[in-house]
Amino acid sequence: MTQERRTVVVLFAHAGGLADIPEAGRAPATDAVFGRMRDAVEKHGGVVDKAFGETLMAVFGAPVAHVDDAARAVRAALEIVLDGPAKERGAALALRAGLNRGEVLWGAVAGTQATAMGDAVNVAHRLMELAAPGTILASKAVADACPDRAFTARGPMALRGREGTVEALEAHDRLRDRTEMRLSPAMGTFVGREKELEELAGAIAKGGEAILLRGGAGSGKSRLLAEARRLLRSRAPAVRAVVGRSRDGAPLPLLAFREILSLELRVSPAAGPGPLVQALERDLGPTRAHLVALSAGAAPEDSPVRGLAPAAAAAEAAAAWADWLRARAAGESLLVCLEDLQWADRATLDLAGNLAASLRGSRVAIVASMRPGPAAPAGFRELAVGELGSAPSRALLEAALGGRATDDLARWSEERSGGNPYFIEALAAHFRAAGAVTGPPFALRPGAPPIPDSLHGLLVASIDALPQEERAALKTASVFGRTFWSGLASALAGHDLAPAFAASCDRGVLFRQERSMLPGDEELAFRHALLRDAAYSLLTKRDRARLHGAAADRLAAIGRSGARGVLSLAAGHSEAAGRPSEAAGLWMAALSEARREHVHAELLDCARNALRLGARGEAAKSLAGALLGLGRYAEALEFCRKLQDDPSQPPDLRSHARATAGRCLVPMGRVAEAMARYDAALAGTDDPAERLEALRLKAELLFRLKRVDEAEAALRLARAEVARKQSGNARRDAALLGTMEGILLDERGDYVAGLTAFDEALAMWRGLGEAAGLVWTIGNRGNCLDALGRKDEALAAQVEALSIFEKMGDRRGMAVALNNIGKTRNERNDLPGARAAWERAFELNVALGFVSAIVEVGLLVAAARRADGDHAGAAAAARIVLDAAPRMSGGEAREKAIESARPFLAPTGFQDPAGSKPVRGS
Repeated sequence: MTQERRTVVVLFAHAGGLADIPEAGRAPATDAVFGRMRDAVEKHGGVVDKAFGETLMAVFGAPVAHVDDAARAVRAALEIVLDGPAKERGAALALRAGLNRGEVLWGAVAGTQATAMGDAVNVAHRLMELAAPGTILASKAVADACPDRAFTARGPMALRGREGTVEALEAHDRLRDRTEMRLSPAMGTFVGREKELEELAGAIAKGGEAILLRGGAGSGKSRLLAEARRLLRSRAPAVRAVVGRSRDGAPLPLLAFREILSLELRVSPAAGPGPLVQALERDLGPTRAHLVALSAGAAPEDSPVRGLAPAAAAAEAAAAWADWLRARAAGESLLVCLEDLQWADRATLDLAGNLAASLRGSRVAIVASMRPGPAAPAGFRELAVGELGSAPSRALLEAALGGRATDDLARWSEERSGGNPYFIEALAAHFRAAGAVTGPPFALRPGAPPIPDSLHGLLVASIDALPQEERAALKTASVFGRTFWSGLASALAGHDLAPAFAASCDRGVLFRQERSMLPGDEELAFRHALLRDAAYSLLTKRDRARLHGAAADRLAAIGRSGARGVLSLAAGHSEAAGRPSEAAGLWMAALSEARREHVHAELLDCARNALRLGARGEAAKSLAGALLGLGRYAEALEFCRKLQDDPSQPPDLRSHARATAGRCLVPMGRVAEAMARYDAALAGTDDPAERLEALRLKAELLFRLKRVDEAEAALRLARAEVARKQSGNARRDAALLGTMEGILLDERGDYVAGLTAFDEALAMWRGLGEAAGLVWTIGNRGNCLDALGRKDEALAAQVEALSIFEKMGDRRGMAVALNNIGKTRNERNDLPGARAAWERAFELNVALGFVSAIVEVGLLVAAARRADGDHAGAAAAARIVLDAAPRMSGGEAREKAIESARPFLAPTGFQDPAGSKPVRGS
C-alpha cells in the first residue's frame, strides 16, 4: 500500500498482571482481555495496530480520519481503563493507558499490514509507561483537541529515551454529549455550472444525442441533471424525462433500465412478468414486448422469444428498447437519464451504447453520469463536471451559510473542499451546527471545535452528531449500500427502525424511492454515496460481518421464495460476512435462476462470481456457454484454453472446454482448428453427454465442409452415445440428431428418406415445445418438399417457419424465411407475392447489416422492381447493393455482385437479356 503522512491519535493500553496468571489459564485470559480492548477501540472508530506482551497499540485517524478522533481515543481509553475488570482468572489487573496526537507515517513495511511509525507513537508509549494503574495520561495535543472536557495537568514529564519534557495531563471522566448537528434537507444553491447547464440543455433540446457527465463523487452530476430537467420543463413543457440509477452492491443486469420500465409503466416489480408484458404491448406489440421483458429478466415462462440464441436476443432486445423509447416520446421529446453508471453491469453499458447509435437523430436524448475510471458507453459524448472555481465556491458557501463570508473563510473553505460542491455545503452545515463561525460577515471563531483533517471525517462528524437512534439506524442501513429497505434493516437491528429513518428523511440525510425491489418493503437511499460510506466506516469489522451475514440469510430466504434476482444480493452479503463457500452456493443458485429466465448477461456474472469463490464444474461450463452465446468468441476461446490446459480440472470439464473452444473457432473462420478441438474432446472423455456434444458439433461442421460421408459417420456414433446416455435430455438429443440426419439425406439427394427423418424430428420438437429446434426443422423440411416438387407444402412450411420466427422476434430468421418464401412464390409465377416477401427480407437485412444477404436479396428486389416497371426503385436497391458489396469477403464474390448490380442503374426502360421474364430464385 502507499505510505502517507497522517495526523492521528495513538493509544497504548497496558494490562499489568496477565503474566502472573498460571500458564494453563494465561492464554484464554489474555485473549479475553485483549478482546475487550479491541472491542472498545473498534467501537469508537479506531483500529488495533498491534498487540505484544501485556500491551495493545491502537490508532485513531488512519486509515480513515474523523472530526473527533481525539475524543474517540479518550472515550476508548476510559472504557478500557475505568470499565475494565479488576480481576481476570483470579489475578488482579493493573490497567493504564497513554495517548498522544501528532503526525505519523502510515503504511506497510516490507509487505506487512499497515502501521503507524514516528515520534508521536513513541511519546504515547512512554506516557503509558508513566501512567499509574487505573489512570490515563495524555499529551497536551490530545487535550487541546478535546475542549469540551476537563483534564488535570500533571506537569512536564521526562520521557525515557527523549531529550526535554512533555506536558502531560490526566483524563478523569467521560466526555459530555456533543451538540446535535443537523444537515439541511434543502438542496443548495446552483452556482458555477451555468455553462455546462446550457450546453447540456441545448444538446437535449436538439434530441437524438447521447451525453455522459463525467465527474468525481460530490461534484454535482446528479444536481446538474436535475437542473437540466427543470430548465427544459420551463422552456419546453412537453419534454418528458425518465430516470434510472445503477446501484452499488446490486449486480442485476439492466437495473437502471428496469427502474425506468417500472416507473414509466407504473408496474411494480412484484407484479410478475404478465402485467409488465401487457403494459409493453400497448407500445410495441407482442413480440417486441417480450424481447424487452426478456432482457430485463421478466419474460413469462412460455414466452416465445426464449428460443432465441443469446447474442440474437441481445441484439433484438436493443432494437425493441429503441422502439419502446421512441413510442414513449409520442411525437414530443423524451430525455432518458441514466445515473451512476460507474456501478452498471456490462449489459447496461452495452444497451446504452446501442441506444446511442440507434436513437441518433430521433426525439429521444440520453444523458448519463459516471465517475472517473470506467470506460464510457460507446457513442456517448463526454462533458466534464470538474470542481468549482474560486468565485462559484464562495457563492455556494455564502448561500449555504446564509450570508457573506470573509475572504479568509472563503479561501480556507475552498482549500479544504477542493471546490467540491457537496463538501462545501457539508462544511457550511458543520460551521452552523458546531458554532464554529461568527458573523455575518462569517469568519472562523477563535477556539472553535476543530475542523476535520479529511472530508470523509466531516461526513462522519455529521453522522456522529445525530441522535443515537438515528445514528444506529444509519449504520445498520449502510450495510446494504446506498440503497436499502426499511423492513429488512429493521429485521437486522431487531427492532423497528422506520421512525429513525423517517426522521433522517426529514433532515435530508435519506430520501424515499418511488419503487421497491423487494415486494412490500419500503426502499430508501442515502442522500449521497459518500454519506453512506461514512456511516459504513463507523461499523466495526465484527459488526460488519454480523450484519452482512444476517442480511445474506434474510435475502436468501426471500430469493428462494421467488423474488427475482435477490439471490445474487444474498451472495454478495454472504461473501462480505466472510462465508465464501456459502456465497459460492448462492451464486450457483442465482446462476440456475438466470439460466431458467434466459438472462444471459446475469448468467455470465453469476458464473464468474461462483468461480472466483471456488465453484467448479457447472460454473465453468456456464461461463463458457454464456460468453459463446453472447457472441464474445475470443473471450470464450481464451477461457476454454485455460481450462483445458489446467491439469487440476477434472477430465470431463477439460473435454467440455475443448469442444466449446471448437464452437468458438467456427464463427471466427478457424475451421481446421475447430475440428481438431472436437477430436481432442472425443479423445479426452468417456462421458456419454460430453461425447455426444462433441460428435454432434463435429457432424455439423463436416456437413458445412461438404464432407457428407464423414458427417454421417459422426452422426452414427452420436446416435450410439444417445443410447448410452441415462438422462432426461435423451428425447431432445434424439430430436437434434433427427434433424441433422434429415439435412444430410437432403444433401445426398435422398429427399424421401430426408422427409421421413424431418417428420420424426418434427414430432419430437413439437412435444418438447422448443421453438428454436422446431423452426430449424420446419425450414429444412420445406427445402426437402421443394426439391420433391411439392411446392404448396413447401410454401406452407416456409410460412409456418416465418410465423415462429416472428413470435420469437428473430429478425435474421424472418429474413431467411421470407427469402425462401419469395423464391418459392417466384417459381410458382406468383410475382407480386415473391416481390412482397423479398421486399420485407431486404428491409430486415439492411437493418441487421448482413452484407451477403443484402447483396443476394437486394439483387432479387431490384430485378422484381424492374419487372414491375419500377426502374427508379430498382436503381435504389442496386445502389444499396453496391454500397454493401465492397464489404463482402472474397474478391470474386465482390466483383460478381458489383457486375450484377450496375445494369440496374441504367436509364428508365433499360432491358437486360432477361427482359421482363419472371425472376427465378437461386
